[in-house]
Amino acid sequence: MDIPRAHPNWTKLVEGKIDYQFKLVSASLMMSRLVRQYKHEPTPAKMSESIDELVGFCQKFEGLLKDDLKSIFN
Repeated sequence: MDIPRAHPNWTKLVEGKIDYQFKLVSASLMMSRLVRQYKHEPTPAKMSESIDELVGFCQKFEGLLKDDLKSIFN
C-alpha cells in the first residue's frame, strides 16, 4: 500500500467527514468504532492512534480493500 500516513483522507475518515461504506464488513465496523471514539475524545493523540490502527488494518487486508482504497484516495 503506497498511501502515505499523512494523507488528509485518513483524518477525514476518522473525523467522519468521509462517510464511506466499505465492502468488507469488518472494515465498516472498525470505522464506525473509530469515528465514535474520536467524537468522544477529539484529541491529537486519539487521532494519531486511530490513524495508526486504520492504516495497519488496511495494510493487513490490502488485497481485500484494494477497490475501497482506490475509491477513497483517488
